[in-house]
Amino acid sequence: MTMKKSLKVIIALLLFLLVLLLSFKIFQQLQWKKKMTTKLKEMPAFRCYTVDSLPFTSQDINWNGPTVFVFYQPDCESCNQEAKDILQHKSSLDSIHLLLVSDCSILAMKQFGDKYGFSAMSGITLLKAGPGDIYRYFGVVLTPSFLIYNSDRHLVNQYNGETRMDLVLKSLL
Repeated sequence: MTMKKSLKVIIALLLFLLVLLLSFKIFQQLQWKKKMTTKLKEMPAFRCYTVDSLPFTSQDINWNGPTVFVFYQPDCESCNQEAKDILQHKSSLDSIHLLLVSDCSILAMKQFGDKYGFSAMSGITLLKAGPGDIYRYFGVVLTPSFLIYNSDRHLVNQYNGETRMDLVLKSLL
């Protein structure tokens, strides 16, 4: 076999292995997405911490009304726009429990909460998730993102990326 033919065979074999590996990764992602879609239909069990470093789990949620998870990062421009939008709709949020979840530091959470007055608003809880917990519990990788649950703990809607609060509220009607 000539050197050219050997090189072509090696390249073809490497390309085949690359396609095989990529196919496997895509299959894994589809399986994960399917698992998370099923898991999120009802509120998953989770464990986070309040700004006071107290544990907060799914059992601590007051289910007298709907619950909206808002996944955010304090330094995310879209998340800051969402926070402003939440403030504009605060009169419509009286019967809704908002859980603002981030994996940022407690200090950054407190500053974010203070900046928008969330710390003083009833019905809004700032929660710190551990590294990787947001993805593990909720499958969320994009901020801002929303998971909207009714009072029966069933998922009503999910939004990824910047979403107007009036659209979130319409999901609860």
